[in-house]
Amino acid sequence: MYYNGDVITLWSFLSDIFHQYDERELYSSSALSSVPHLAHLLLRDVECGILITSLVQSEEVKRSFTVQRYLEMLSRIITTPSIDPKLKARALAIRVIEQCHWYSGNVLDLDKNPASQEIKERSLREAQEAIEIAKQCSFSKGLSEIALYNVHNGMSRPLDDCWIRVCAEAESIKRGDDVYFAVKFFAKRLVRAFQNADVTKLKSLVADCEDNQVVGGECGRLLTDLMQQQLLSIQDSPGCSSEVKMALKTVLRQKTDSVHVHPSPALFDLLDRPHCRLGEN
Repeated sequence: MYYNGDVITLWSFLSDIFHQYDERELYSSSALSSVPHLAHLLLRDVECGILITSLVQSEEVKRSFTVQRYLEMLSRIITTPSIDPKLKARALAIRVIEQCHWYSGNVLDLDKNPASQEIKERSLREAQEAIEIAKQCSFSKGLSEIALYNVHNGMSRPLDDCWIRVCAEAESIKRGDDVYFAVKFFAKRLVRAFQNADVTKLKSLVADCEDNQVVGGECGRLLTDLMQQQLLSIQDSPGCSSEVKMALKTVLRQKTDSVHVHPSPALFDLLDRPHCRLGEN
């Protein structure tokens, strides 16, 4: 459980526990496979850190978190013998999602250089493996389907069936119990609304976020604040059509006077395609 979306509180709680031990021993294969719930807690620590990095705008805070370290921790979970299949599948999906920047028809590594064919093909295999594990063990494939969607999107493969599967899985997931999935799914819905110039869906997404219905607690507030600031910035961008500018103005009118805009790439790093123009495929 995520304590209703309180990712900062949970991360702080886990850090207080983990920092009492030597990291090399704590995250060893023997410890992860023998200490009850350790792998589960480590995975929660990773997810909280990634969400904080994505949503918190303070650069000072961000410097305390590194994606490379989280990828290493995910790899330790994945390679641990006799690990819970559900944890392995989730770790595989998260590693696929976080190890590259997945744009439409373009895949960059963490240094923003073109990703190798090897890492793209490995990501495809790992996303498919995560889905197969979920099928065999009869648990949600939602996060694994998002990972596969990212890979197909980056490799310019057909997406419609993949997106339909993501949405179908999302219906059975209680968002407050899986904040990482909720944020990633929200991001995909948002970028698709922009790419398809779908004003109705865009307004619905903004309303969902404002009402804190996507994720609750601290994570919901962080996502809402960041989205408001980004959408206010998008209103003034050359790629924003007059129709969508009017829709955004209507939705955000009550917030304009109270929100000070600090353009930040954090949400677009989280999204599928940064600074995409409306209607662009």
